[in-house]
Amino acid sequence: MPLFSPFILRRLIREPLRSATTVLGVALGVSVIVAIQITKASSLAGFETALETVAGRASLEVVSAGPGVDERLLSGVGWLREYGAIAPILEGDAVYAPAAGPAERLHVLGVDALRDRPFRDDTLVATAGGAPTQDLLGALLDPSSVVLAQAFAEAHGLAVGSAFTVRIGDRAVPLTVRGLLANEGPARVLDGRFALMDIAAAQQAFDRFGFIDRLEIQIADAAAIDADEAAIARRLPPGLTVERPARRGRQVEQMLAAFHLNLTALSYVALVVGLFLVYNTVAVAVLARREEIGILRALGVRRAGIRRLFLGEAALVAVVGCALGVGLGRVLADGTIALTATTVSTLYIAAAAAPPALGWREVLLAFGTGVPLSLLAAAVPAREAGSGHSRR
Repeated sequence: MPLFSPFILRRLIREPLRSATTVLGVALGVSVIVAIQITKASSLAGFETALETVAGRASLEVVSAGPGVDERLLSGVGWLREYGAIAPILEGDAVYAPAAGPAERLHVLGVDALRDRPFRDDTLVATAGGAPTQDLLGALLDPSSVVLAQAFAEAHGLAVGSAFTVRIGDRAVPLTVRGLLANEGPARVLDGRFALMDIAAAQQAFDRFGFIDRLEIQIADAAAIDADEAAIARRLPPGLTVERPARRGRQVEQMLAAFHLNLTALSYVALVVGLFLVYNTVAVAVLARREEIGILRALGVRRAGIRRLFLGEAALVAVVGCALGVGLGRVLADGTIALTATTVSTLYIAAAAAPPALGWREVLLAFGTGVPLSLLAAAVPAREAGSGHSRR
């Protein structure tokens, strides 16, 4: 449109403060939306990766409602070995507070070392004997023994033989390092905040005598997993159910969805502020250009043409704001992930969240949200400009 440059663009350039404020308002609103979406994808991916790695090669899990699986219910399920290897698991979080530095959450996995080998690859790089070994059972013989991830031990100056104390609930629990795990598998995914204990020692440390979290099953014939799951479900005693590890992931994903819904709602509040600036900018422009609008109408410019001019101004501001918002959103995502990862780790699992690359989905979301809503915000003052009934 030939009138756009002299009538709209020239005034935007002559009023840089007003133009920059409006563009920045849209950019901030869009950037928060993009950052929240990146954060959501990151935390879910981090959780799923951590869950799959800790679950190892388990095909099915026997679980129970309530505080855990009562070991007395397991006395009559020896027949599960007909379907493959089985291993009891107990999980929990302890807090390690070093003399210098912030406290850290340490994810503890209690295992039966004799049964756990088919499920997870836990490579020992050092033990009390000095040389690297695969003897996990020997490293966990003492009830206070713990095997730490090498990265965690090195970060806190701990070595094989070091004694340290963690807090579990309101209790101080003394532990002794009996081995170091290679930085792979669970030790790597959980950013090193990972420890292995004998399951009996873990029950004592977490004060959960007689209970485990789940009984993992590695089905011998992977092709028969559906039939085996149904058969196991029929034979389990009351109080026990069988499910796939992925279901546990979906359950926590539903809880995370509520958390991210709140963040998404807050991000749209920020966008509303930007849209108010768009509305205000166009409304002020209409009031300031009443005489110019009258001249254009007298020269034969139709009402629809006047409306298009002001909608074009809103579209230009929105496009520039969205372009800036996409880049700013990627920057904000790093800080947002650090904040939400703390909440996710506290409430659910200590999953390391790495921000994913900015993709076309986030770009389309930014422009698909910012531009139409900006046009909607400018619609009322643009209509008033075209009708000639602008407020005085």
